[in-house]
Amino acid sequence: MQPTPEESKKIEAEISYLYLGMIPPNKAPGENADRERKAFFWSMYWVAQASMPELVVYDILKVTQEPKNKELLGKVLNYWITAGPKFSSIEKIGIPIHPGAVKFWKEKGVKLPGELIK
Repeated sequence: MQPTPEESKKIEAEISYLYLGMIPPNKAPGENADRERKAFFWSMYWVAQASMPELVVYDILKVTQEPKNKELLGKVLNYWITAGPKFSSIEKIGIPIHPGAVKFWKEKGVKLPGELIK
C-alpha cells in the first residue's frame, strides 16, 4: 500500500529526515517489485569534523561522485546510484556543510542552502 499525498506530508512534517521517493523497478523485493514504487527514504550523510582538511572532503566527494565510480559502487550497494546533493533533511535541522563539500558541489553547479554555508 502506497501513502497518499496527505499521509506523506503528515509523515514528512513529523519526521524531518524522511522524504517520499521512488524505488526503481527490480531494485527491491516485495509486491510489485517489477514496477516503480513509492517509499519513504531517509537521507544518509557523511559527517566531517570541522578540523578535517577541506581537500580531504573534496577529494572523497570527487572520487565517489564520479559517474563511473558511482556505477561500480552501485553494484555493491544500490544507495550509491542515487546518492547525491540532497540537502533538505540537513536544512531542516541546520547542520552546516563542510567547506570541502561546499567547494565540490559549487563546482558541480549545485544550489546550496545559504544558511548551511559557514
